[in-house]
Amino acid sequence: MLAEEVGNLRSVVSCAAIDTVADLHTHLGKIMDPEVERTGGALLLKLAQTTNTFIHQQVNLALDALVQGSSPARIMNVLFNMGLKHRCPAVRASTARHLQLLADLMGMDQIFEAGKFFAERFLTAVSKMAVDAAPDVRHHGQILLQGLAYQNEFSAMWVNIIPVKDRFPLQKILQTMRQ
Repeated sequence: MLAEEVGNLRSVVSCAAIDTVADLHTHLGKIMDPEVERTGGALLLKLAQTTNTFIHQQVNLALDALVQGSSPARIMNVLFNMGLKHRCPAVRASTARHLQLLADLMGMDQIFEAGKFFAERFLTAVSKMAVDAAPDVRHHGQILLQGLAYQNEFSAMWVNIIPVKDRFPLQKILQTMRQ
């Protein structure tokens, strides 16, 4: 399978598989939705397997194609379930970057209009990213948090979703951004 070859230890084989995944998602778009979890998961795991900068760039380009060509709900499942929970900072940073890309493509206002479940999961993920230990993850999380904070539905959802103990550091971040 192509997703298995993404994780190949031979960089030539791995890069060819990564490029093929990117091409498939670019040209086939939503037809590739059933394969998003498999291919997206393989790409994210490749980030954790290597420190090679070139391969990281290739993987991020492929994930860009995945985000731009897939339906938001499918890509969110991969990014939330595999990316944000991963222990590797490179995986979490790439996930945060691609969640920001997804938000930019959808529009911040559309996140709250995409459905309660979608918006709740997105807001929960952003709140965790904004206080992550890795600076790249924190950066993207804080940008997303700032963009979401200007939406009308944010305040009501914020109170219902974010636990009280987690709100204080996030409120400090929002106050700092507004100054």
